[in-house]
This record gives sequence, C-alpha cells and structure tokens, in this order.
Amino acid sequence: MKQVEGLEAVAITTPPSPRYEIVRECIARGLHVLMEKPPTVTLSETDELARLAEAKGVTLFATWHARHNPAVATAARLLAGKRISEMRILWHEDVHKWHPGQQWIWEPGASACSIPASTPSRSRRRFSPARCLFGQPS
Repeated sequence: MKQVEGLEAVAITTPPSPRYEIVRECIARGLHVLMEKPPTVTLSETDELARLAEAKGVTLFATWHARHNPAVATAARLLAGKRISEMRILWHEDVHKWHPGQQWIWEPGASACSIPASTPSRSRRRFSPARCLFGQPS
C-alpha cells in the first residue's frame, strides 16, 4: 500500500472478498476506515477487524443505508433479549439492475447485511441483520 502524507481515513468499496486484508492493512497503518456493506465475507472477519481497530485506536465503520430508519430501532427494541430461530427473507430488489456484473453477491457467505460501527474505546452494536440471520446476539 502506498503511503500518502496527511491521509487519515479511507473508504474501502471493493467487493467483500479482498476487503478484510485491505482493511487490516489500513488499520495497521493507523487509518480510520469506512467499509461498504457487507463489511467482510464472514462475521468473524468483521469482529477481528473491530478488535484490531479498537486496539489501534482508530474508527472502523461499516455502512448500512437503512441503519437510521426508525423501523430499525423499533425492531431492535422488539427483539431485545430474544433469539430468532427462523427467518424468511423476501428480496424485492432487482439484483441484476442494481449490481450488474457483481458476481460476489452469489458467492457463499456473501450478504447485503452489515455490522454497525465500531469506535475506539467502545463498540456499538445495534440491530444487525447479519447477527439475526446467523443466530448470534446483537
């Protein structure tokens, strides 16, 4: 990775497969990182990046365009302390229109879900579709 004087933050918008290694290197260099959704291929990769960012004292943020929709806070409140044992998802998006030629979408483990922010000295986890989908706590 090329060193750029004065660079403090980066936005990583690659397909998810190479993203983990790129973000890991950015964190190691002390850069604040914004990751496009989904942040990584697996939740364990995302969790590891959050731990690395915390240790390095940099901000790691994963985008999710619907995160501030009032329905998300409502869903988080209604699901607090509960475990989802089954979920059915109806996808109403034309993937071929909005993601033309993006084959990563069809790869095992690919998901449009993401993990909200991780910031130095505290990790904030609100309602996370990925955690609900995979049965892990929010």
